[in-house]
Amino acid sequence: AAVKIRLHELGGQLGLVASLPEGKVTVTQRMRLEAEQMEEFDERLNQQGGVKDFSMLLASPEEQPESKAPFERQLVKYLTERNAAGVVQLETGMMYLFPPGDLAVAYLKRSVPHLDVSLIDTYLLVVLINGIPA
Repeated sequence: AAVKIRLHELGGQLGLVASLPEGKVTVTQRMRLEAEQMEEFDERLNQQGGVKDFSMLLASPEEQPESKAPFERQLVKYLTERNAAGVVQLETGMMYLFPPGDLAVAYLKRSVPHLDVSLIDTYLLVVLINGIPA
């Protein structure tokens, strides 16, 4: 089912979000949030030359009340229960959707230290990486 979200750019290559296709994207894979896979993910970020090749965003439900429940149930709860990030293959790279938790908070604190995540009740951390094959 489709879920409408808002994306808020936090850091990295601002404007990379403009490369997303119009309309919808589909989560086609999951990446387990285990130490080995997260180390590999960190290596990918570092290999890409740092800030210029990725963008960090915060996804939240659209402001309409009817958007919050599907966002929480269909995306946040689904990924949290499976201890996984959603993976979307794009023509220009990859998009990773991380549920709230220690890993997302660690990335946010490292990349956007002034952001107080405790003030946000429902979110997904989105990392867009330019030019990485699946």
